[in-house]
Amino acid sequence: MKISITDISGGINSSHEGYADLVADSVSFSLGRPLIHEEHGKIYDITERAISDAVQQLESSETDSLSKPDEPEICRCAVISNAHMTHNDSEILESLSPRLSGGDGAYHWIHPTRYGFLISLSASTDAIEEMRREGLSDNFCHVVTFLSEKRQVSMIHFDADADLLEGFNVHNW
Repeated sequence: MKISITDISGGINSSHEGYADLVADSVSFSLGRPLIHEEHGKIYDITERAISDAVQQLESSETDSLSKPDEPEICRCAVISNAHMTHNDSEILESLSPRLSGGDGAYHWIHPTRYGFLISLSASTDAIEEMRREGLSDNFCHVVTFLSEKRQVSMIHFDADADLLEGFNVHNW
């Protein structure tokens, strides 16, 4: 049996009185005195409003996610200079792309462009390790790892006219 947002919001609403009492106890303890009736009422009203807002937000997020089932994946792409790869890296990437290899042994997430490559890291579960196994340089893999892990990039466009990344090796070929 799967739990739904409606099940959770129902539980939240039915727990309001107990939650308000816990908040009142906490406030009373921090003030070092018992609360008066009006203070209890104010705490009850505030927690009721907060819970109502939270439940409404939960329910609308469920509606939003259900109403957009065909929304495309949006990914983060870095556009960087080809100078962060060696000439040998370029030749290896070219040989791995489906355009040159035709299919068998092709990495369908590596695509040559007119002046570089487009690499879709999210299309492979272990893209960086696969590139290492194919002989791509440590410098190249270091750039890709940095962009993937530190910048949450899932696609990299290596282009001849793109900017250099500061702090990484540059190769003139």
